[in-house]
Amino acid sequence: MTRAGSRCLMLFAIITLPVAAQAQIWMRRSEVSIPVDAAECLARAFRSLRAEGFNANQNLYNGVWGSKGARWTLVVCNPAPAGQMWANIVSSAPEAEAAAHFPDHEHVAGGMYTASTAPVTTPKGCGWRDAQDPTAGSDPGRGVADWSVHYDYVNSGAGIATVQDLVGARLAVLNQCLSRESYAGLYAAASVKIAAAGRLGAGWVDGMDARTASDIGRGLSDQAVHRQYILSGAGASTAHSLVVQRMATLRAVLDRTVYARLYADLSVLIARCAVGGSCG
Repeated sequence: MTRAGSRCLMLFAIITLPVAAQAQIWMRRSEVSIPVDAAECLARAFRSLRAEGFNANQNLYNGVWGSKGARWTLVVCNPAPAGQMWANIVSSAPEAEAAAHFPDHEHVAGGMYTASTAPVTTPKGCGWRDAQDPTAGSDPGRGVADWSVHYDYVNSGAGIATVQDLVGARLAVLNQCLSRESYAGLYAAASVKIAAAGRLGAGWVDGMDARTASDIGRGLSDQAVHRQYILSGAGASTAHSLVVQRMATLRAVLDRTVYARLYADLSVLIARCAVGGSCG
């Protein structure tokens, strides 16, 4: 395939990937020439993407696509003169996350010069910051580890109506970034906290509850059951929706201070996972 063909392939991929349908998109493209064969180019693409914390599991014929939530980077490998390979690196992100994605793009491009067999230390977590983060869009406090900040947000009444959606959205993003094992640990730890609150304040039972056909295990205290739900693949794509549903149910029945404590507990649990890699 020619370099023009490579650009056509990239353009096709950019058009068809889901994030391209969003408004206010930031994009960047780089190209490097490396003296390797196609197999090594693809191996370097996987290595470089994973080294920056991307969920790089999709091989697109002669390229590799990695994602971090709504952010993605694509590396396409094509033959170049003199036995070399062109590596085209294309990145896209919502405009609000451009500042966070720019260094990822540059590091991936630079990583294409490094042999795929070189040792690499994969960053912990998903690159969130333990601080108010203006690049995080409508959820700038998602990585804050200060329990009192999250508690006050709900107990003051400011966020009580929407925090179930914040928790669900955070989990959905981390599902794209974390390994299946780490996400399972996070979901299980969150589910056990929610279940405890439901049993104490909403009459949930520590067992399979036929009263809630869409979420019969919501009150279970056994962390292993929740964990296996993700590891089996059954709930990997929908678990965050269950958490939203559970939180919305509890919001209607729990005292505000109790609900605020639950939200703060969950927020710190998620932040520690996304910032430092301690998941569950």
